[in-house]
Amino acid sequence: MVTSVVSKEIFKLERRRFFKKPIIFIAYNDGFYFQNPRGREKVNFDNIINIFIAEPYRLSEKSFVILYKSADGEEWRLDLTKSLLGRGVEKLEKLFEQEWRPLLSNKETSETIKWFNAAYAIFAVASWRDLGIFGGLVPTEETKEEQLSIISADWGIDSKKEADEVMELLFSGKTNVQYIEELKKSKEVADPFRYELCHVIKEKMGDKGVFAWDLVRLIHVAVICYIADIYTKEEALDLCLQAAEVLQSVYSSFDEMGQSYLLGYSFWSKEDLNGKTNNARERKDIHEMLLKLENGPYSLDFHLPLKKDW
Repeated sequence: MVTSVVSKEIFKLERRRFFKKPIIFIAYNDGFYFQNPRGREKVNFDNIINIFIAEPYRLSEKSFVILYKSADGEEWRLDLTKSLLGRGVEKLEKLFEQEWRPLLSNKETSETIKWFNAAYAIFAVASWRDLGIFGGLVPTEETKEEQLSIISADWGIDSKKEADEVMELLFSGKTNVQYIEELKKSKEVADPFRYELCHVIKEKMGDKGVFAWDLVRLIHVAVICYIADIYTKEEALDLCLQAAEVLQSVYSSFDEMGQSYLLGYSFWSKEDLNGKTNNARERKDIHEMLLKLENGPYSLDFHLPLKKDW
């Protein structure tokens, strides 16, 4: 991070939005000031953890996200949207590119790593992550502890040995094998939901099945293990590369891979992708949103030659 000696105001947005106190955002050459009806705070570059543009899913509109550490040491997320600050948000994006360039230093430039991020973009958007950096989160003590807790609770991973064992299971196509076995069952003995779903998967995906569910999960488990400090970044990237090469050999596009992933999620969770409020439907909606984004993660060439450039 670069901290200027003299703090200089370079941008200001103010909006009242029916409140007695206006919402104010002021950008300085060394940080920002934000005030809303609940409080106010000045934050300098040293306490800004990450800045990125979030895709318009969670908040129904694109948002300018600032993750920062407050004066009391807690990590906070600030989502600046058009509905909050009006048209000035576009100006803020340009300002970020022009004036806050030091904060762009953590963004990935490797096309291969961008491909990895695109592969697990459904999960990344669903969990509020930054698609511009590997792992979606800037490693801090707080994110390390949080991700370690998640990977332990969800996957039983507390060590590199346990992580390696999970990687082997996912590489072997654990869920895809279960799907194939379920497909062989007669209607009388099969789980009713999975019986119908298995035949949908067979019709839509053929022999490709739900292998993407296993391999895309491998990528996102690898990145969580990196944030949790179980794997080094290089170890996690090497695993992602292996999974990505297989995904490219099996599927023809991000859309086809995403469909396989979603069907795998539905098989695993027993949730209908066309449900109204469940997690499966949420992920389906995210995938459809990503397909429509003009310069989104899926705009990469699916068959991009992948290189170990780390």
